[in-house]
Amino acid sequence: MARGKPAACDAGVDSCWLNRFDPDVARERLGPPEHEELLMLLALGCAAEGAGPLPNHGSRRPLSETVTYR
Repeated sequence: MARGKPAACDAGVDSCWLNRFDPDVARERLGPPEHEELLMLLALGCAAEGAGPLPNHGSRRPLSETVTYR
């Protein structure tokens, strides 16, 4: 899949992927079906003036450093 602008931009909305959250608290508040696992959250809204990604946003570590196959 090619990386491009998020679909939210086409709707005039900013988005931010959140992968650090307490899954138990999120499950309690959002109430997803029991068989579904919460892996990430996506915040949608209007960014503050001058807001942007962190300086390291575009950097990626090699998969060999982050993934283990068993």
